[in-house]
Amino acid sequence: MVFSGRVVSTAGGPLANATVTVNGKPTHTDTTGFFRFYVPPDKHYVLNARAPGASFLSRVFDRGVTGGIYPLRPATVVTIDPTHDAEVQDKRTSRDCPGPASLSFDAKTFPAGVRPIWQDGKENVVAPGKDPVPSLDKFRPKQAVCGPGARVRIGANSLEDAGGNPPVAPVQVTLSTVDLMSPTRCLATIRSRSCRARRFRQRNRT
Repeated sequence: MVFSGRVVSTAGGPLANATVTVNGKPTHTDTTGFFRFYVPPDKHYVLNARAPGASFLSRVFDRGVTGGIYPLRPATVVTIDPTHDAEVQDKRTSRDCPGPASLSFDAKTFPAGVRPIWQDGKENVVAPGKDPVPSLDKFRPKQAVCGPGARVRIGANSLEDAGGNPPVAPVQVTLSTVDLMSPTRCLATIRSRSCRARRFRQRNRT
C-alpha cells in the first residue's frame, strides 16, 4: 500500500527530516517535507508524524493515501535542570484552537450546506415533512476560548532513561496540546466517540 504526502508547519513552510511511520514502518521527509513509501496491506493504517520542536500528529486510515498534507504546529520547547522541580506549560494562540469544522463553514456563500435534509431513520433521504423548518443556527457549536495549554510538573530527580539512569545534563522538554474539538487533531490512540464520529463523517464525504 502506498502512502505519500508532505509534512508542513502551521507556522509556514515544510518540515524536513520529519519522522513518518505507518503501522510502525518508518521513513523521513526530504528537504521539501515530502515522503513516499510502501507498507504491507492491512485492515487499518495508523500514520504518525513527528518532528523536533513540533507537535505530534496521528491519523487512522482504511486505505493508502497519496498526496496527503500533514500539518504540525510548533510545540513549546523548554530546557530544564532535572535535579530541580520544573513546571512546563504549552503556550497556545487562537490558531491552535480551530474547533470543529462547522465553525469555519461559510453559510452565506454556500447556503445549500445548511439546508435541512429529512431522513426516515434508516439514512434514506425522504420528502420534507409539513412541520416548519427549524433554524439550524442553534445547533451550531460556539467558538470556545482557547485556554491555557497542557501543563506538566516534573519532580526533582524523577527522570531516568530506559536503563534506569538519571540524566547527567539539562533536559529538553517538548510539549504540545491536543485539541479534541478539531477534526484534524484527534490522536489515533484516543478512542473517544467524538473523534470516531468525525472520522466517519469525513470519510463518507469523500
